Amino acid sequence: MRRIVSIALALVLAGPVAHAADRPTERDKQASQLMEKAQWVDAAALLRELVADKPTATRLFNLAQAERNLGALADAKQHFARAKEQASAEHLDAVASA
Repeated sequence: MRRIVSIALALVLAGPVAHAADRPTERDKQASQLMEKAQWVDAAALLRELVADKPTATRLFNLAQAERNLGALADAKQHFARAKEQASAEHLDAVASA
C-alpha cells in the first residue's frame, strides 16, 4: 500500500505543468480546504463528484487520501492505482501536445 501511495504521489508531483484548462477549480480548492481541516467525509463526497466529472490524477489521488483517512482502504487502494494510471496518461498527453 505504501508503495502505491509513494508511486502515485511521485507521479502527481512530478507531472507536467497543467494547461490552463486543467488548473484547480473553486470546487477543487474547496475539497483541498476540507482535507486540510480533516473533514474527510465531506472531502470524499465532493471529490467523488469531481472525479465523476473529470477524473484527473490529482482528484483521484486526493479522493484516495480521503478514503484512506476514513478507513475505506479497498476504495483508497483502487483510487491510488487509478491516480497512477491517470498521471501516466496525462504525462503522455502533455508530451504528445508539446
